[in-house]
Amino acid sequence: MTVNEEGIINFHVANRAATHLGRKLYSTTPPALAELIANSYDAYATEVRVTIDKDIDHIIVADNGTGMSLDGLNEKYALVGKEKVAEAAPEGFTRRSPMGQKGIGKLASFSLGDEYEVYTKTATGTQWRHFAVKYADFIRDDSEYPVESELCKLPYELEQFSSYDHGFITIIRGLRRGVNSQTFDSLKTQLSRRFYIKSGTGNFALYINDQPIDLSLNAYYGSMDYATYIGFTGEEIRELLNVDDDTIELEQYDPKTIKDEAVRESLESLIGEKGLKGWVGTVEQPKQLKEHGNNANVVVYINGKIADEDVLKNHANSMIANQYVVGEFFADYLSADAEDPITSSRQGLDNADSEVRELISVIKSIRSTVINTWDNRRENGAVKRLPAWATDDKGYQDWLAGLGKSQRRLHNRLVKTLTVKMDESEQDESEMRALLNSFIDVVENNAIYQLADELSSETDCTQDELLVAMARLLNRIAASESIKQAGIVSERLRAIKTLQSLMDDDSSVEKMFEEHLAQNPWLINPYWNQTPKTSEEVQVVTQEFNRLYTDVKDDEYRRTFIDICIYVAEETYPIIVELKRNADTSYSHVNYSRIYEQINAYRQAILQKLGLADGAVKEDAIPAYFIGSEKMGAVGHGFSIELSESELGLLKQSNITVLTYQDLILHAERAYHQHIEVIEQRGDIPYFEM
Repeated sequence: MTVNEEGIINFHVANRAATHLGRKLYSTTPPALAELIANSYDAYATEVRVTIDKDIDHIIVADNGTGMSLDGLNEKYALVGKEKVAEAAPEGFTRRSPMGQKGIGKLASFSLGDEYEVYTKTATGTQWRHFAVKYADFIRDDSEYPVESELCKLPYELEQFSSYDHGFITIIRGLRRGVNSQTFDSLKTQLSRRFYIKSGTGNFALYINDQPIDLSLNAYYGSMDYATYIGFTGEEIRELLNVDDDTIELEQYDPKTIKDEAVRESLESLIGEKGLKGWVGTVEQPKQLKEHGNNANVVVYINGKIADEDVLKNHANSMIANQYVVGEFFADYLSADAEDPITSSRQGLDNADSEVRELISVIKSIRSTVINTWDNRRENGAVKRLPAWATDDKGYQDWLAGLGKSQRRLHNRLVKTLTVKMDESEQDESEMRALLNSFIDVVENNAIYQLADELSSETDCTQDELLVAMARLLNRIAASESIKQAGIVSERLRAIKTLQSLMDDDSSVEKMFEEHLAQNPWLINPYWNQTPKTSEEVQVVTQEFNRLYTDVKDDEYRRTFIDICIYVAEETYPIIVELKRNADTSYSHVNYSRIYEQINAYRQAILQKLGLADGAVKEDAIPAYFIGSEKMGAVGHGFSIELSESELGLLKQSNITVLTYQDLILHAERAYHQHIEVIEQRGDIPYFEM
């Protein structure tokens, strides 16, 4: 192939246009590809085929549009910043309003790769015209960049497009971003959202790796539960959102809900005179937006192409509902009325434009209405969204039925926050039960305050009426106290279950038992309640270090570490807790002498530390607990770690209580399960056991 002497294309690339309007303008692949596809649409293509091969370092964008002659390339394609004028529609086509602006879409290729080639042909041409450009040449200081072109046949790699009588094919090489299966999936979703071309009527089809992309549907349509719309008929909005049943609640937006008269008049004018159409709605769960690579945004289309993918980005709303909100507006009038409604950075509509500001004020008002609607819908339906273990609980349902209007609203508001957490991620059932119990407690406390206020304001009531009101108040207080106690008991039952799981796991080391019992000393003795409010009354120290001197007068000592040392206000001296792992190992095998000697060594070290090593205080004045494996027990009962009855008696006389982990569980379960049963039998207030 020889270079045609008259085949020069003179690109005008002053002021590093390729950098500012190409490479830096599009930071991701979807918007850059969208610009090339928009150019194909403007050229009256009926199909565009995007080919992405992760094994080959190139992207192909091919269309069967009108193509360009050498004159067209020089007078239109090679000029950057020239106002784009709608082409005359070819025979058999309806006129298309141009999607592209200022003729900068071609530079999007440099956002994708370092160089690109073009093959183009018009209906009257007999061969394809080919030329290639490089980004490095486009950023030279010269204002013009002449590129040689040639007439040729399509190369083998483009043979699949040889059936095109005319068209425009771009091959982008030296890709700047990696391509993988996720890139492909993201492109399908993102490109679908960047265009709205009604399926079947737009005479335009997009394919990515031969897979058709429906440009009339967005992935989140099937996840929506509510939408309000303007400018559409009911039939049109159902067709747009692909609704063929009652899964989405649709309602026409009422401009009268807008309090600002100026905004209300703007909306009526934009709908009636400018042809504005749009909708704002909500999805069931925020992740249904995020999982498709979208966000909770309201987008604006101009002539079928996205002009702003987040038109309210400068008008954030911090309401929880905002993460559920999505919307689309079709403002074709902006391309005709405004000089250029899109910012020079191509990042969205230009807020400096008065018509854009007017549109934004209208969309903001509609979004506010939708957020309020979502809030009311979610509040009223909050209980229905709870798991079956809550909705099927008769005690809970009876309690709800007995709530006053204000208490029910408070309860629903609280439950709404829980259902939002459920939408965000899977919640731990025990934590959900605890939250629901706390909500019930809050509602009950609110009812108590209201009853107290009513009681204090009663001035004309009889003595009997006063006594009835007092009884109601006292009953509420008693019931509220019961649920608080039930919460404490339920937490303790969870601690018991955790101890049981440690016992059942052969890999559990002694340190794990030590930490759990230190956090829950009441498992050893129910009177040892360690909470922030009682930290002065009960203090727990693990691995407390003490020196044990063989001779108090000498400096030589043996280091001792007490597994758990408990300081209780009622006890003069600290309480020693020695643990062994719950396993049948040589380390866990103990006998009377070993237990007695180890505990007494700890006692001697404590007395020396307290300056009481003169014998005035006996060692057994310091209480001690020895907790060992469930394999430990009295001789003759089948235990692998045995202590005789007399040895157990001597240890008890020495103020050493010997227990197994199984003893702790049995004692605690017996005490606290009975308490739960009493609360459940009362039945005044529901309680969800955790």
